[in-house]
Amino acid sequence: MDSVALVKYKENIRSTLEEGLGHIGGFGDLKSPVLIKPNICTIKDGTGHSVTDIEVVKAIIDLLLETNSKLSIKIIESDSQSKNAEDAFVKFSPP
Repeated sequence: MDSVALVKYKENIRSTLEEGLGHIGGFGDLKSPVLIKPNICTIKDGTGHSVTDIEVVKAIIDLLLETNSKLSIKIIESDSQSKNAEDAFVKFSPP
């Protein structure tokens, strides 16, 4: 059964993710490869929340690797009408 946790951001991204994962019982049984599909191929809207913050992706990867350091993790994205995936990775990655 799929689960969803709604958690209010408190101190930092990692602790917020850990709290949410705690509510749903963690990652469950993980098998390689784990695919992460952030939303980075869209035009930012006025809220600033239409593109996944790269720090969220980093925190998820860290938590996954702490669960199983041998996991193969792949970050996947596709082109959209407004952006090329490769250009989006460059634009939204830290310098």
